[in-house]
Amino acid sequence: MKRSIIAKALCLLLVIPLLVSCSQKIPASQIEQATIQEFHYSFGSYFGGYWDYTIVNADGKTVLTASGSNGVDLSVDSKIPSEALDDIKTILAQQDIGAWNGFSERDDGVMDGYSFSLSVLFSDGKTLKADGYMKYPANYEAGSKVLAEYLETLSAPYNAQ
Repeated sequence: MKRSIIAKALCLLLVIPLLVSCSQKIPASQIEQATIQEFHYSFGSYFGGYWDYTIVNADGKTVLTASGSNGVDLSVDSKIPSEALDDIKTILAQQDIGAWNGFSERDDGVMDGYSFSLSVLFSDGKTLKADGYMKYPANYEAGSKVLAEYLETLSAPYNAQ
């Protein structure tokens, strides 16, 4: 009995710091100093359309893959200037998107609602991850607007539609 209680206590002591570290805000200053290796952002709704953007920097080239669905005409698979990831890094820092890290909430009572997913892999192995369905981090509206506008402008010259 005593061993069971001690084992459970040790398990909690190991799990709680792991959960806290996974959901900590990433300060803008840390984002500004980092290098983005992979970036993925998707958002939208069934009736409003979906946008999906992925940028990967590997083997000396930066590639943008973007697609749309449910009325969104977007189809991109193209090499782009690597500076695009610096621009995104600036947006992440200026819009305090690091505060989204670890956010994951849903309102499953809503059908055909709005969802988003963000995943950023930095070259040091750290990640910034957030997702939601009809629930959003505190500064989501402003940050997502700037990010979506930038990605739309970035992808426009490469769009095959």
